[in-house]
Amino acid sequence: MLIDLTAADRLVEPVCTRLREEFADAAELPAAELAAWAKPQLRRAALHGLTEEEHAALYAICAWLVGEDFDRACAEPHAILAGNAPAADKAIALEAWLDRLLDA
Repeated sequence: MLIDLTAADRLVEPVCTRLREEFADAAELPAAELAAWAKPQLRRAALHGLTEEEHAALYAICAWLVGEDFDRACAEPHAILAGNAPAADKAIALEAWLDRLLDA
């Protein structure tokens, strides 16, 4: 499967905007620094099939809140993202996991 990383790169600006809107600490970062953080996250999201803006933003939010290696360090997101489910189903499962984590 070929991954169009330029498509992921085009999501940097809208995802950074969302991060700045939702998280005060993201809003405090210089735009270039936040973009430099987001770009590899969005590329990793694309490698998992999350190429729609909403799906990629969810991946970035997980990385922002849990850590950049959440997809490897946490068993449930690792299993979700490694599976063969469609991207929309992965995003739904990932969001449910994050909601449970934040509610705990």
